[in-house]
Amino acid sequence: MTIVKKDADDVTGRITDENTERLIVLPNMLAPETTVEIRLADVARRDLSKVSPMPTRLLNQLTREEILDPLAYLESAGNKYAANFKK
Repeated sequence: MTIVKKDADDVTGRITDENTERLIVLPNMLAPETTVEIRLADVARRDLSKVSPMPTRLLNQLTREEILDPLAYLESAGNKYAANFKK
């Protein structure tokens, strides 16, 4: 999500918390301790981000099995007896 503020500044990241006065944005998923607080009164609009939250080249570090295992889990809806898990 990209939050565009009334001063034309913007913050892109995942909204982790929101209440009637402010929202908290996590700009870097690899640094969860670093968040940005934005007052709702300062928000001009919210746009879908044009940038993926997935870290750059993340898949390059994974093996074929590490990539395919979560996909098989999603396709099977968590059923450990599904054909996806048979070798």
